[in-house]
Amino acid sequence: MSVLYQAGELALPIAVELVRKTVPVYHPKTQKTSYQSPFTKNKYLQQMLRVVLLGWPQQQVAYRYLLADSWYASAENMTLVRALGHHFIFALESSRTVALSDADRAQGRFQSVQSLVFADT
Repeated sequence: MSVLYQAGELALPIAVELVRKTVPVYHPKTQKTSYQSPFTKNKYLQQMLRVVLLGWPQQQVAYRYLLADSWYASAENMTLVRALGHHFIFALESSRTVALSDADRAQGRFQSVQSLVFADT
């Protein structure tokens, strides 16, 4: 995994995490063992955001938007980015559901992304 900082024409990798698959997982059906990482890709992303972008004791990299693949488009990741004081752009699969307001979320009213209608501007 990597974090790439881009400003205008400049693109600079600022973090790289090799995903190490060290945890054995036995599959009874196939009678084979595979290996998985002790952390999910989302946990790696969250750690990178906290350490690399937030930094200690002060913010290390100034940015406005986090752009990430749909793989990382979870409410937990979006909440973290907002808590760090930034905005995000995530691709969403059409089958995902969203609440259009805090009130909708509180009432459990979610709509599929594919059903949303956007006005032409």
